[in-house]
Amino acid sequence: MTMRHKVPSRKDRATHLQVSSPSFHHGERIPVWHSMQGGNESPELSWSELPGGTVSLAVICEDPDAAGQDPFVHWLAANVHPVQPGDGLPRGVGEIPGAVLGRNNFNRVGYDGPAPPPGKIHHYHFRIYALDSLLNLEDGFTRLDLIRAIQGHVLATGDLMGTYSR
Repeated sequence: MTMRHKVPSRKDRATHLQVSSPSFHHGERIPVWHSMQGGNESPELSWSELPGGTVSLAVICEDPDAAGQDPFVHWLAANVHPVQPGDGLPRGVGEIPGAVLGRNNFNRVGYDGPAPPPGKIHHYHFRIYALDSLLNLEDGFTRLDLIRAIQGHVLATGDLMGTYSR
């Protein structure tokens, strides 16, 4: 997987977070209710203990397999309050209190689930970034805006990957 814009970490020494969901395990098929064919609900996400100094979290969901996109963005959120381990984001979250939401590649703000064309399996990465600051972003920001804003602020990162096809 080659991404045009690598998401930086603080001195490339960020620690690893375990990201999980009760809806699917890493590498498994994402249930239809999280897709645009189903209920289009974001999955519940939780993560392991956050490192000291975590001020906010950022969330990216993207599909690197989409033709013509590098990658196709399904969800962007920044300034998510660093909740206690085991809490995380609930299923079907729309507004996230205190957070700002970015514009996805469907040209909408918020979450839009998998919607690949019929055929091959696509891989969807739900990434969580623990950051040492709040970000100066407004609703409707882009993936590139987020990547630039988190530069030098990533304390830890984790990835939950699920698959989907039609």
